[in-house]
Formats: sequence, C-alpha cells, structure tokens
Amino acid sequence: MNKSTKVFLGVLATLAIATASGLHYYPQFKAKNAVREILNDPESARFEGLFSNRKTGAVCGYVNAKNRMGGYVGRQLFIVSSNGVVDFDTSSTEEKLQRMDSNQEFTNPIMARCYEK
Repeated sequence: MNKSTKVFLGVLATLAIATASGLHYYPQFKAKNAVREILNDPESARFEGLFSNRKTGAVCGYVNAKNRMGGYVGRQLFIVSSNGVVDFDTSSTEEKLQRMDSNQEFTNPIMARCYEK
C-alpha cells in the first residue's frame, strides 16, 4: 500500500467517524434549539444529562437558564418529542413522592416518556 492510498483511507475513516458522530448528536442539537426558543435568555442555557431515545425520537435532560431578573432558576427537567414539542416537568414534590410510594419505575412522567420502549 503506497503513501497516497494510506492517506486516502485515513481521510475516509475520519469522515465516516465524523458523520456517525454527527448523526448521534443531531437530535440533541435540535432539542437544545427547541428549548432555547422558549427561554427568556436563550444564551444563558446550560444543558446537562441529555438522553436521546432512538426508538421514539424523544430527547430529555435538564436545563438551567436565567429568568427575566437575570438569575438562574435552577435545573428544570424537559422533554422534546420527535415533532419538536417541548414539555417541562411541572409536577409537585408531593406528586413525585406519591409515584415513589406506588413503586413506579420512574418518579417523573417526563423521564417515563423519554425512556419508554
């Protein structure tokens, strides 16, 4: 194998890896943009714990962003469905505790929807 063939195969392998990586993270990229569209300060958004369900197309995770007063509001759980609809967890602590007491697999309805099979 000559040098130019090795270089070509190296470039080809790099492109294949980059494409595969891009396809994996594209749903998360779209979900972040959908969440940012409804925030008061989109540039302040800090995302963590993102999970993509390849079967349903849903993406869930946490976002912390600034409110109108300029302060961070704390981590909020969200889900973005495959059609781009954003939903935030609005359940109370009491509701979460009731789900824990009933031994549900997920104590949060958003997490249950995100991890559904």
